[in-house]
Amino acid sequence: MLAGMIVLMGSGELTATMVEVHKELLGRFGAAARAVFLDTPAGFQLNVDQISKKAQDYFQSHVGQSLAIASYRSHDTTSPFEAEQVYQTLREADFVLIGPGSPTYAVHQWQQSAIPQSEDPDAEALFAHYAVRRLDAEVLIDA
Repeated sequence: MLAGMIVLMGSGELTATMVEVHKELLGRFGAAARAVFLDTPAGFQLNVDQISKKAQDYFQSHVGQSLAIASYRSHDTTSPFEAEQVYQTLREADFVLIGPGSPTYAVHQWQQSAIPQSEDPDAEALFAHYAVRRLDAEVLIDA
């Protein structure tokens, strides 16, 4: 397993100022880098298809890279077969762009998903998966 990196962008991931950042990150994987856009954060929006298309167009025209779409809009509307297709697409990706949209919505959808468990003994320590647990309201208030 190769070590990777997580790059957090507050917003503006599809603006002109981020072109060189995307190129630099993708350049680390060579000319055959596989880039994927995960649409979950915008999954609740009526224009999610347009957002995905905008990301593809931006990457093709500004970054010079094709961008596949991994569509996991909602835990409730994604079939197990569709979810497995998304997981496979993500596993094969070198670069995953998540957003724009609501990070809170995305995390809520992912927490309910059947994200494949890793066989790596260090997976939990490396946050490769997370067991969802409900908290009492008092615990949330104290946090």
